[in-house]
Amino acid sequence: MKSIKVIIPSLATAALVALCGCSEKNVDPDENSGLNETQNIQYSAQSALAALKGFSDDTGSTPAPASKVQGKAICTGLAAFQPCVDGVRSISYEGCQVPFSPATAVGFVELKYNNNSCAPASDLQITRNYDLKFTSVWGQLELTSENRQDYLGQTIGGGGKLTVLDTNKYQIDILGQHRIYRGVLGREWVNFSVRTTQPVIVSGTYSSQNRQIESGEVVVSHNLLKAQAKYNVANIGYDNVCCYPISGQLQIDISGRVNRSGTINITGCGTATLTDSNGSVEELTFNSCD
Repeated sequence: MKSIKVIIPSLATAALVALCGCSEKNVDPDENSGLNETQNIQYSAQSALAALKGFSDDTGSTPAPASKVQGKAICTGLAAFQPCVDGVRSISYEGCQVPFSPATAVGFVELKYNNNSCAPASDLQITRNYDLKFTSVWGQLELTSENRQDYLGQTIGGGGKLTVLDTNKYQIDILGQHRIYRGVLGREWVNFSVRTTQPVIVSGTYSSQNRQIESGEVVVSHNLLKAQAKYNVANIGYDNVCCYPISGQLQIDISGRVNRSGTINITGCGTATLTDSNGSVEELTFNSCD
């Protein structure tokens, strides 16, 4: 049985690492446009998990003030939402500085509640839409929920929806998210479209400390590779220390130009093993967060 160690940063942070010029090889993505097969698989798995975690993090957030550095506001993350107005909480970025990076952010995130006070309720539903761009001299990362077509011609968009099912249990539906990284000359390096094809059931609270993803199915369209990765998630657990899941499993089924299947078992904070259907085993290390 072959064992290979692979380091796989999340898509958003990998892009931000490149944006700040601190990537390991410091290579201009425009000179190496597109990822290889393994990298696409690795990044898409992390993207699927990041899309689910981001929604829960946003929903449980509370307003926080922005601070200043060198005359430019620091992006306080998706925790600095404005107070509720007619059932909507939102946050806007206008060129603020990403912490620990020279990259700047523009765009918005909007949460629409099914009640005018944005209050918790037994029948609560929240719809999340966003359009964000992180830019520096190294390129640009774009996260958007607007309607766009994937490589199969399917229209994907609409952000996501959270629905309360019961006490300490809720459902996440990713209606459509696009994650695109462009190099300094504007050439696309990564282009993923993310959505759920089976509702994702989450138990516990919105806080990572008490959150567990029980089940669901997330599909990532690899629009440059022209393949689809289907992830069935089970018992994905978190704690209040690690920014990654610390336990759980993802069943993988990839079709299109690439055909592969296997299982990712999360073994700890930032560590996992990928067992391919052919029996080979790869050790995965998530070395940066979304």
